[in-house]
Amino acid sequence: CVFLIAAVIIVPWTKTWQVLVTSDLILIGVAFLLTIPYQLLSTTSYCIVATGQKITFDFWYIFRINLIMVFYDIVLPSTFFVSGLRWYRYSKQTKSPSRTLTSIAYLKAFNILLTVLMSFGLLLFFDSKTIKGYIFEIVALIVGIALILFFTPLICKNLTHKLPQTMDVSSKSLTKFLLYKYFYKILSAFANFQNLNFKSQLFLITIGIASQGIQYYAYIIFAESVGIHLTYAQLGTLRAILLLVANLPINFSVGIGLREVTLVSLLAVMDIPLEKAAAMSLVVFAKSLFYGLIGGIMEAILLINNKKTDAKLNIQ
Repeated sequence: CVFLIAAVIIVPWTKTWQVLVTSDLILIGVAFLLTIPYQLLSTTSYCIVATGQKITFDFWYIFRINLIMVFYDIVLPSTFFVSGLRWYRYSKQTKSPSRTLTSIAYLKAFNILLTVLMSFGLLLFFDSKTIKGYIFEIVALIVGIALILFFTPLICKNLTHKLPQTMDVSSKSLTKFLLYKYFYKILSAFANFQNLNFKSQLFLITIGIASQGIQYYAYIIFAESVGIHLTYAQLGTLRAILLLVANLPINFSVGIGLREVTLVSLLAVMDIPLEKAAAMSLVVFAKSLFYGLIGGIMEAILLINNKKTDAKLNIQ
């Protein structure tokens, strides 16, 4: 509520409306549609990891659940609840709660590392360059990231063996014990990647980079549609910080929350006019709302079908 009140007071809504009215609807439509291949690639990523965990699943069921989770991302103020609900729904399909939890934990860690590497790669190596050209440099960056992702599990596996000796967990220090548990879980999540064969690892890295590329491109299109021309550094900063905000346990408000306010604040710090920053945040939220409504409809249909099935079983 505090964030929304501040937004109502500070944002010049008349100018923001003018920006929205004159925005490029074709670009916005393209950015909306990019969510579909992104969701397909995300589902494929999970399926690759799940296969490595010897989990059986239905691809389109997982795809539908991912869309339904977009709905719950909007109506629930806590990402913790959404993550738990995702695990519960996946587990109903896979019939293996523990392995499902392991695959979700690894995939989340993998995606966070990938996003951070790409974001800070753009920020450090391209600085204030405008998003034009630089194809060779971008390809070199992607290859470097792929190599890091490929060798990270091997490094983490070795560290899991050395960590107990390094941190001296035999001591009675509670702080050391908690740090050990925290770091050991992170290292173990990445080390599990070695359970996949080479082909699956390569496929997962390729799909991960492609899905992140779609996300970056969608942000570029959203920005261009309202007259904002981002540099590589600005794009990298946005993705890195918004990733952090999106993974906080609490979003602080239902619907328009901390992520949307953060986007406006970051753009304003980058000397983007406030009305354009607010307009971009609104169209990004509109995309989430659109797919959230689709997810909500799918959830309603699923609940109705489940009730009908239960009713038939009770009659029998």
